[in-house]
Amino acid sequence: MSVDTSTDRARRVAIAACSAGLLLATAYTVLISFGPLQNAALLAGVPYAASWLLPALVGLVAVVAALPLLDAARRGWRAPRPARVVFGSAVAVMFAAAVVHGWPHGAVGVLLAALGPAALATGCQMLQELLRPADTTSGVAS
Repeated sequence: MSVDTSTDRARRVAIAACSAGLLLATAYTVLISFGPLQNAALLAGVPYAASWLLPALVGLVAVVAALPLLDAARRGWRAPRPARVVFGSAVAVMFAAAVVHGWPHGAVGVLLAALGPAALATGCQMLQELLRPADTTSGVAS
């Protein structure tokens, strides 16, 4: 029977908090980038009724690509290259859309809009670090 130490509890709380933050960053990023991505779909000739699918798809791709990254970290493996490329591409698309969204509001608007994609990428990286198996010999995560 495993003993639940305060370190284990603290680690689980940190993982839960980081996961919640990652979900919030994803939701914020999708909402901020929704309009510009929908407009891009309309400019590409996508019918209005289906134009909302592009922003939803980009957000879904980011979430789905993050899953193998987080699973690899949990197992102590190296993150698969395709997942890194797809996740980075989805975040880059949402970053560009967020900048377009904030552009009419000047530098402050761009900065505030860009916080979402930056938080998404940073949150995913932080959660990967938290999920990596701990090195019990040195007390440092591997």
